[in-house]
Amino acid sequence: MQQKYLPLVTRLGIIYAVLAVAFVAQTVLSYSNGQRLKAVYQSQIQAARGLDDLTQALYALRLKVFQYLGTSKPAEMDAIKTEAAALSAAIAKQLQYGALGELAPLFAKAQAQYDSIIKEHGDFKTKQAYQAIYGDSQATFEQSKTSITGLSGRARAQAEAAEQSAFNTILGVTIGAAVLVAAALGFLVYYSKRAIVSPLNRLSVYAAKVSQGEMEAPIDGVYQAELHILKESLSQMVVNLRDQISLAARDEEKARLCADEAIAARSQSEGLKIQAERSFDRMKDAAGQLEQMADTLASASQELSHQIEESAQGANMQKSRASEAFDAITQLSQVSLEVSQKASTSAQLAERTRTEADKGSQVVDSVVEIILQVHAKAQANKNDMAELGKQAQAISTIIDVINDIADQTNLLALNAAIEAARAGEAGRGFAVVADEVRKLAERTMNATKEVSQAIGNVQDATRRNLAYAEETNSAIANSVERANQSGDALKTIVGLIDETAGQVQSIAAAAEEQSATTDHIMEALRHVSSIAEETARCMDESSAAVSDLALTSSRLSELIMEMREQESAEEIAPTPALARSAPLGRLALPPRLPSPVGGTRAQPLRAQPGQRREYS
Repeated sequence: MQQKYLPLVTRLGIIYAVLAVAFVAQTVLSYSNGQRLKAVYQSQIQAARGLDDLTQALYALRLKVFQYLGTSKPAEMDAIKTEAAALSAAIAKQLQYGALGELAPLFAKAQAQYDSIIKEHGDFKTKQAYQAIYGDSQATFEQSKTSITGLSGRARAQAEAAEQSAFNTILGVTIGAAVLVAAALGFLVYYSKRAIVSPLNRLSVYAAKVSQGEMEAPIDGVYQAELHILKESLSQMVVNLRDQISLAARDEEKARLCADEAIAARSQSEGLKIQAERSFDRMKDAAGQLEQMADTLASASQELSHQIEESAQGANMQKSRASEAFDAITQLSQVSLEVSQKASTSAQLAERTRTEADKGSQVVDSVVEIILQVHAKAQANKNDMAELGKQAQAISTIIDVINDIADQTNLLALNAAIEAARAGEAGRGFAVVADEVRKLAERTMNATKEVSQAIGNVQDATRRNLAYAEETNSAIANSVERANQSGDALKTIVGLIDETAGQVQSIAAAAEEQSATTDHIMEALRHVSSIAEETARCMDESSAAVSDLALTSSRLSELIMEMREQESAEEIAPTPALARSAPLGRLALPPRLPSPVGGTRAQPLRAQPGQRREYS
C-alpha cells in the first residue's frame, strides 16, 4: 500500500511559514526589549536628575541660611524664601512621581529645621540658631546625603540590571532566530535536493534511456507525492509502449507471412495460366488435376482470408493499444505541467518570504535608530553631568572666597580685640563684640570646610555618574553593533532565500524539460499509431486481394466445368463439328495479376460481370 505524503507545495509552505514566524517573533521581541530598555533608562535618568535637583536645592538653601546668619540682610531672607520654595516644589514633584522613598521624611525634616533656624535668628536667638544648624541640621544633612548616595547607587544598579537583562534577551532572541532560520534553510535545501531535484534527475536519466531504446531499464530511488504519480505513469507508459511495439512486431511478421503466401499463390496461378496457354492441347488430360488445384486454391484462399482477418483484428488491437498509450502519455504530460506550475508557485512563495525578510530587516534598522536616539540622550545626560561638575567647581571657588573673607574677618576681630584692650574699661563692650565676630568667623571657616567637603563629595558623585554614563554609552554602542549584526544576518537570510528561489526555478525548468521529453514520446507514439493504421489498411487490401483470388478460383472451376462439357460434346459430335466449335481462346479465363516489383504492393484486379479476355 502506497504511503500518503503531503504535496510539495504544502511542505514548502510550512517551511516558509516557520521562517516567517521566526522573523516576526525575533523582530517583535527585539523591538519590545528596545522600548523597555528605553523606558527604564528614561525613568532612571529622571530619578537621577530629580535627586540632583533636590541636592542642589538643599545645598543652596543651606548656603543661603549661612549667609543670612552672617549678614542678617533682608535680601538674604528673600533668597532663603526663594530657595525654600524651590526645595518644596522639587520635593512635591518627586513625591508626585514616587521617586523619593525614604528621603521624603528627611527632606521635610531638613526644611522644618531651616524654618526653625530662621525663626530663632529672627527672634535674636543667634546662638540657638548656630547650635541648631551645626547640630540637628548638620546630622539631618549628613543623613540625607548618605541616603541620596545609597538611592543613586540602587538606581544605577537597577538601570544596569535592566540594561543587561534587555541586552541578554535581545542577544538570545537574535541567536535563537538565526540558528532556527539557518536550520530551516539547511533543511529546505537538503529536502529540495533529496525530494525534488534528485528524483527529477533520475526520471530524466530514465526517460533518456527509454528514448535510446532501453525499454527494460529500471527506475531507481524512492518517490513521494506528485513525483510518485509521475514515476508510476512513466513506468506504465513504458510498459504499454513495450507491449505495443511487441504486438506491432508480431503483426508485421504475420502480415509478411500472409503476403508471401499471397505472392506464392499468385505466382502459382500465373504459372498455371502460362501452362494452360502453352499446353492447351493437353488441357483434357490436365483438367482433373486443374480441378484439384482449383479446390486446393479455394481452400488456401479461405485459410488465407481467415489469417488476414486475424491480422486485421491484431492491427486494430494495436491501433487501440497505441491510442491508450497516447492517452497515458497525455496524462503524464499533464502531470509534468502540474509539477511545473507547482514549482512556479513555490518560487512565488520564496519571493514572498524574501519580502517578509526585507520587512524584518527594516524593523531591525528602526530598532537601531531608536537605540541611537537613546545613545544621543545618554550623551546629553553625560554633558549635563559634566556641566554639573563645572558648577560644583565654581561653588568651590566661591567657598574659597568665603574662606578668605572669614580669614580677613578673623584678623579684623583680633585687631579690634587688641584695640579694645588698649582702650581699657571703655572698650570692654567692643571687645565682647570683637570676640563674637571672631567666633562667627571661625564658625564660618568651619562651615565652609564642610561645604567644601560636601561639594567634593558632589564632584566625586558627578565623576562616578560620568563614568557610569560612559559605560552606558559603551553598552548602547554594543547594542547598536549587535542590532547591526542582526540586520546583516537578516540580509544573509534574504540571500539564502534568493538562492532557494533559484533552486525552485531550476526545478521548474527540469519539469518543463520533462514535459518536452514527454512530447517527444507522444510524437513517437503517433508514429507507431500511424504504422498500425497503415498495417490495418494493408490488411484490408490483402483481404480484398484474397477475395479476388477466391473469385479467380471460382472462375477457374467454372472454366474446368465448361471444358468438361465441351469434351463431352466433342465425343458425341463428328470431327467437323469440332472445327466449328467456339474457340477456346474466347473462354472466360481470369486476367493476369501483376507481380510486385520494387516492394510495390500488387493491386488486385476484379473481374467485371460478363467480361472475357482473349489470350494470345
